[in-house]
Amino acid sequence: MKGVSEIKQELDKFIKTYYLRNAVRGLLLGLEEVVVIAYLFNYFEYYGWLSSLWRGIFFFTWLLITLVIIGKQFILPVLKAFKLTNRMSHIEASKIIGSHYSEISDKLQNLLELEQKLSTSDNALLLNGIKQKTNSLRKFHFLGALNKKAFKNQLVRFGVFLVLLGIWGVFDSQKLASASDRILNYSRIFPKVAPFQFILEEDELVLVEGDE
Repeated sequence: MKGVSEIKQELDKFIKTYYLRNAVRGLLLGLEEVVVIAYLFNYFEYYGWLSSLWRGIFFFTWLLITLVIIGKQFILPVLKAFKLTNRMSHIEASKIIGSHYSEISDKLQNLLELEQKLSTSDNALLLNGIKQKTNSLRKFHFLGALNKKAFKNQLVRFGVFLVLLGIWGVFDSQKLASASDRILNYSRIFPKVAPFQFILEEDELVLVEGDE
């Protein structure tokens, strides 16, 4: 049926947009998490001057966390958006839309269920019910259930926090760069810098016999 087909196309657009927004949100959140964890590891290394073993553990732990975060919060939603892996069904999407539009909380789900029953039987009563529900649903814009304004506000907050992290990185770049270098080159031995220095005020040292 043309009407049901149009509803399903709108649901597909909703699902795709839903996952793409999750991907963008997940990417920004993931970047924040990865940077914060990197900062924490770097400060542990800077103040603790850890062994090669612990620096290696920090490096591979951070690498694993980064891969998991980016994979789960960005790559997976993108795959779902383009139907490259399992994603929510039309009925599951209808529940999300129904929670936003109380007027169609049941109508949309009932329409999809009726359409499934019609595919297995030829019933004029079912056909008439589908037509009525389709006509009543056409006036609703399903993408409106995703709350575009709230999504933009989230992006702004994520962006501000990333900028603050960047400013902090520039402000404390000497410590972070020094620790990062030792973590990245975890297999190397870095002699610990002494907390003090001997400064000779004269170029030549003379010891007079008998002086203590």
